[in-house]
Amino acid sequence: MNRVEITKRGVRSSVSGTMVPGLRIANSKDSFELALELPSTLPVYYRIDPSGLEWGEDLAAFAGGAAIPGPQAWDLLALVHGTVPAPDDALDVPGVQRLTIGTVVRVDAAGVRVERQAPRLPSPESDLINVVGAALPDGEFGIAYSGGLSSAFLAVAAYRAGKRPVLVHADLGAAFAHLPVPEIPGLELRRVPMDVSELLDHHPIATEVPRPPTPEVEARRRLVAKLSAAVELPLAIGTLLEDLVSIRLPEAEISDEKLLACEPFHVAGTLPTLAEARKFLEGQTVYAPMASVEGPPEEQRPGAQPPPMPAGVNFVPGLTEAGQEEYGIARQLRLPLWEEHIKSLPPVLGKADAALAERGGAGAVLPALDPQVLAAVAALSTDDIGRIERSVFRNNLPLWQAIDAHGVTGVRRAAPGYWLRLATAEHLYAQRDKPAAYVADSPLAKAGLIEAEQVTAALRDPRQMSEHALALLRLVWTDHWMRGQA
Repeated sequence: MNRVEITKRGVRSSVSGTMVPGLRIANSKDSFELALELPSTLPVYYRIDPSGLEWGEDLAAFAGGAAIPGPQAWDLLALVHGTVPAPDDALDVPGVQRLTIGTVVRVDAAGVRVERQAPRLPSPESDLINVVGAALPDGEFGIAYSGGLSSAFLAVAAYRAGKRPVLVHADLGAAFAHLPVPEIPGLELRRVPMDVSELLDHHPIATEVPRPPTPEVEARRRLVAKLSAAVELPLAIGTLLEDLVSIRLPEAEISDEKLLACEPFHVAGTLPTLAEARKFLEGQTVYAPMASVEGPPEEQRPGAQPPPMPAGVNFVPGLTEAGQEEYGIARQLRLPLWEEHIKSLPPVLGKADAALAERGGAGAVLPALDPQVLAAVAALSTDDIGRIERSVFRNNLPLWQAIDAHGVTGVRRAAPGYWLRLATAEHLYAQRDKPAAYVADSPLAKAGLIEAEQVTAALRDPRQMSEHALALLRLVWTDHWMRGQA
């Protein structure tokens, strides 16, 4: 715990060594500033009192030996539905907030002030592929290689920088055989057999932590740890690159003629008039089409990627009316905070912070968070990133262009996170009787938030289970965590 005090002689601070990426500390005899200027995989908390400021990385230290308050019902249901905690969430420890990117806490003779100040990125030193390559380690390392866009681009960037990492691919079994794993000319590819259920089993998750972990964060951490151990090398991951180098169609420079030609790719289907197309674009996401990886409908497996859906609420099966009300509270509390937070930041930092909150850092090297990488992305125009070509919305253009230039073909075009949705569906389908029995006496059901019978029915129905796989798995994990808290 670090302490900053206002005294008659000025500002006195005791600062221990800290290794939080993106954290800026400015300290003098008259003032002290604490600011988070880049998205960070490590949290920093602070508390203001009449004599100054306390800050540090250990939330338990702020609790002073008392138990950290557990999440409320609405908080748990938000996690089940995949809504990440508020940007400044500190789990209701009295007076404590988490330091968010763009927040500056200043202490001087006038007191303590908390201000919002959009961080400034450095001037880009080179183009995107070069700075990504420079951000990778210089010694021996591996790349967690899925065969998707981000990991393929990362591999190409490493090769261009004269680095020769091992590409380490998790072989998750027959259910994933349809997903391409293209070779990268000049780099070695190693396959590591892995059991999906080892990544998604709820039994190993920690129950002594103050909030249930989510599969989006924990499964990725487990995956990277297993791959790293298999090759005995540190790993880098391309996570967030695809999020950063991306735009929505409403952000593209688009003429009326091109918009009408692109109508079949709107989420809601073909729109009959230009006016309706423009109105729809004002408030809705439009997705680039993905190459089919699921096969014909009769051959689709559990977890096949569903088509994009218009914005709305898709409740987990069995959510009661009381549960819907609690989840409504979560949306009312969290979504405006995230919206305000993202709008206060440069677009690239907002995208990075939101994606990092959802997926975590997985304990790996994340070139996407390097200041020069963020600066290079910020320097790209929307037309550099995505545009309509031959009546199709092409997104992530700098990544695809680099991959094509290296002669790489067959890169997977499924959306980020597709593998996790498929893995979750495979895991629940294979283990369906066990999770169904597990949630039969769910603590969430005892609290009146879900109907256990409807949840177990969904787990045993391949169509419902596939549609709600991740939410159902989060529910099982949350149940396990709640039992451990009892």
